[in-house]
Amino acid sequence: MTMQRREAGLAVLGMLVGLMSALLGIGGGLLLIPALVVFYHQTMRIASGISLVTMWPVIVAGAVASSVLSPQSLQVLVVSLIIAGAFFGTFLGTRCEHRLQNTVLLRLFALLILAAGVLMTLPRGVFSGVLPATKSLLFLVGVTTGFLSGFFGISGGVILVPLLMLLGFPIHTATTTSLLALVGIVFFSAGFHGLSGDINYRVVAFLLPTALLGSLIGSYYGAHAPALLLQGLFVIVLFVTAIRLLHVTRRVPAV
Repeated sequence: MTMQRREAGLAVLGMLVGLMSALLGIGGGLLLIPALVVFYHQTMRIASGISLVTMWPVIVAGAVASSVLSPQSLQVLVVSLIIAGAFFGTFLGTRCEHRLQNTVLLRLFALLILAAGVLMTLPRGVFSGVLPATKSLLFLVGVTTGFLSGFFGISGGVILVPLLMLLGFPIHTATTTSLLALVGIVFFSAGFHGLSGDINYRVVAFLLPTALLGSLIGSYYGAHAPALLLQGLFVIVLFVTAIRLLHVTRRVPAV
């Protein structure tokens, strides 16, 4: 791949990730990380760091927009408890990631993608209100989401929203709360990955501008997009990506 094609591909990838993030309300790492591994031959650790740094400004923009458009859904105490737990979770997740070989991380990530795909096919309220929203459980939700974010390099929104609904939060409140909490969660994860030297900032420089542009376009058209069709297509992409990633683990370095 020539340098020009490589850079153009990164720009297109950033646009796709930004669009998916805005249209489906997810961070984008489930798409970005496999693409960086398969097409740009990044290790799982470096791809995770790139994903976190790229998605953080996109998540901040989404959180600000969501707060302005839905101020009634703000849950300051809930967000604070989740972020507090996430600090410990992201630290543990990042440390655990560095103890595993690259191929093991990729296989685990492929399983996470499959689980996310299954989760997205379930009705949104299927487990709603099963547990009480106590302070200790909200803190534990933060630890869990933070661990997955630090370990896999994802924002964690695809996990956090269902967990909040499990605690009885309505979908709109859960989505707004998730976006605000992810600002802190991804900040911590990106920081710990940065301290470990896991970020290729040159790649980020080509991904970030178009990811922001894609998120703006997605936010504008999101209200008119056929949500079920988009979600169905994304689930198919997730399953294909997971299978492709499992195939790739046969030939990537195990370091």
